Amino acid sequence: MNRKMEGQENTTVQSWKQKAANTGLAVKEGIQQFKQRISKHPVSPLLYVTVAAVLAGSMVFGGMVQNAQGAEKVAAESLADTPAVASYSAKARIATAAFLPVANAAEVPEEIGEPSVAVAMADVAPETQTAYALQVNGETVGYAETEEEIYKLLDEAAQPWLPAGTYSYDFVDDIAVVEAEVPADTAVDAAALQTLLGTLRSEKSVYVVQAGDTVLGIASKLNMSVDDLTAMNPDLDVNRIYVGNELVYQQAIPYLSVQAEANKTYTVTEKSPVKYEETNTLYEGETKTKTEGVDGLSVVSANVTYTNGVEVSREIVATEKIRDVTDTVVYKGTKAKPAPVTTTKITGTKKVAGYSTTPSTTAACATSNFIWPVHGLLTCYFGGTYGHNGIDIACPCGTPILAAEAGTVIQASRSGSYGNLIAVRHDSGIVTYYAHCSAIYVSVGQRVAQGETIGAVGMTGYATGYHLHFEVRINGVRQNPLSYLPA
Repeated sequence: MNRKMEGQENTTVQSWKQKAANTGLAVKEGIQQFKQRISKHPVSPLLYVTVAAVLAGSMVFGGMVQNAQGAEKVAAESLADTPAVASYSAKARIATAAFLPVANAAEVPEEIGEPSVAVAMADVAPETQTAYALQVNGETVGYAETEEEIYKLLDEAAQPWLPAGTYSYDFVDDIAVVEAEVPADTAVDAAALQTLLGTLRSEKSVYVVQAGDTVLGIASKLNMSVDDLTAMNPDLDVNRIYVGNELVYQQAIPYLSVQAEANKTYTVTEKSPVKYEETNTLYEGETKTKTEGVDGLSVVSANVTYTNGVEVSREIVATEKIRDVTDTVVYKGTKAKPAPVTTTKITGTKKVAGYSTTPSTTAACATSNFIWPVHGLLTCYFGGTYGHNGIDIACPCGTPILAAEAGTVIQASRSGSYGNLIAVRHDSGIVTYYAHCSAIYVSVGQRVAQGETIGAVGMTGYATGYHLHFEVRINGVRQNPLSYLPA
């Protein structure tokens, strides 16, 4: 039995191998026919190869499993014509049927018919593309290929408007970078977006006059000329501006307004306060410094907010005092003033190079047509025991200084204790001096008219408060200015 089992087993194996060989031959013929058929179709051969491989592999594997099971089952019986072999052969025929030529095209199964959808998709170009859009206030203004490109362009656009010390910035407008599916013909051009972000636009803005402002100073602060500023403000009086006045000006701003936060460290000076001590050694209205005080000094750290490079707010975060302030003590005269000297008209004078040759000891000339250079509080008179060389007129910083009379500017510069000094030589030969100016609006050699603004009141040089020190000189000798000014 064992031998029979062996003989029957051998016969069965040989029969299986023969049928498998026949099936393989059929498969080879089917593949050959398949190759010829797919060569006539426009669809990629890879599609057919994939489908064929899946079907053939599935059928062959299934047949092998069932055949092996059949071989075990027929070990004790005749295997001349087993169901397993018949089943395998039938399945092999089904597997190869898809690749064999057919006489009538109408008999082709629907599932292996012409793949029209695949062909149509292969022949149509993509209709959309993926890009990143920059949106400003909900409106798309341009595209780039990557999100990083847009953020880089935004940084570049903001850079010119960031002051030193900037630690963060943002845009005033609502900015968003989003991924988007756009039509294939949409221009995804980072260079065009860069050009757009770099453009400037012009808009009218308002400047509010602050304490100490002058027209020239405001124009300089706004990077424009006085003529341009007055042209935009036809009602502006350059000689009289007041705190709170609003001036219109044209401002160039970026396509995207930039708000920056910066840390600033700077020093602040605390002026030495003045305390007065009365003395009868000085005439009424005269003063003299007894003790010179020291200004206080502090280092301040502040967070400053800017919009397009212009400061809009400041928050002090730390203050370190590095020098304490001390008082300045000034003597204040209480002695009654002597009766005024009677003035007489000087005649028979001879002028040389614009100066009178009349001795300075002659009574002061009272025939001038001077006007007051400023209007304010007269805080210090001419002369006295300590020889004050002019008069001091207290008024707010920035008050316009007017030429007392027409003449030619002979000095317009810094001059020791006088601070910023303007000197005008008048046609009569008299020279007037205007000291402690916060600003100088004229230059040497310039001809000025009476009443023309030549500077602004300040506290430069040796001064303890905002005032104009006004002098009158003849032949270099100082005269009492009150003898030349109207009562």
